[in-house]
Amino acid sequence: MYDSSRVDPELLRQLDAAGDSDTVVAAVSVRRKPGKPPDPAKINADFQTAMARAERMTDAEPSRVQVMPHLAVAYVEAPSRLIRSLLDQPEITGAVAGSTGDETPMTSPKAVPSDAEPSQKPDSWKA
Repeated sequence: MYDSSRVDPELLRQLDAAGDSDTVVAAVSVRRKPGKPPDPAKINADFQTAMARAERMTDAEPSRVQVMPHLAVAYVEAPSRLIRSLLDQPEITGAVAGSTGDETPMTSPKAVPSDAEPSQKPDSWKA
């Protein structure tokens, strides 16, 4: 069982509420050497190892994965049983909810060109 102190309470709530096959979105932290910048090749390899092991254990596959090796983070959209198994892997050091449930997973705000008129930029960008 994963160490719940390293998992975002919102993600724990979503995992508890989800059925085994229900999709949950999580951003997971991949183990790296303390005090050193992430080694992208090692982060990728370690995440792939952890994911392959979790897939074998659950007979489930993620619907989307985005690894950000320079940050030692992976964004995973998968059945809750796969997320739970992934959290048990030694290569994974923590996780947060990738969605609050109020938005569509894996979406981002519309890109706004840097030279856009002030009226085109979100209010939070205006001086």
